[in-house]
Amino acid sequence: MVKNIRIGLIGNGVWGRNYLISAKDITGIELVDITNEVKTSYKENNLNLLFKDFYYKNKLSGFILATLPKVQSKILNEILSIKAPVICEKPLCLTYKDLITLKNKVQPNQIIFLNHFHLFLESFSFLEKN
Repeated sequence: MVKNIRIGLIGNGVWGRNYLISAKDITGIELVDITNEVKTSYKENNLNLLFKDFYYKNKLSGFILATLPKVQSKILNEILSIKAPVICEKPLCLTYKDLITLKNKVQPNQIIFLNHFHLFLESFSFLEKN
């Protein structure tokens, strides 16, 4: 029996829909769209609590971040705070300052991929199992 990998999807624009379409054809991957919850928490400046809650209570394997570039680094920063793996759509961030902040936050073995084709790589499943 194949274990489902549950991934929280953040972003329901063109790229978010690309992830949903791609994941439908991949056995063992389930995307959980948490975009609306993230939008609400972003406005309330309460992202860290939201990510902790969703990550642990929903037994997620990680997140996919496919948002507008202007909000992406703030959301990514909060995901990195809970040490969750993340696939991130490009661009990773818009400023050098944000890049350095993210670089300093990444933990050893906390992988950040860029682009949706990584859903198809067996290495993502391997990282989940180990």
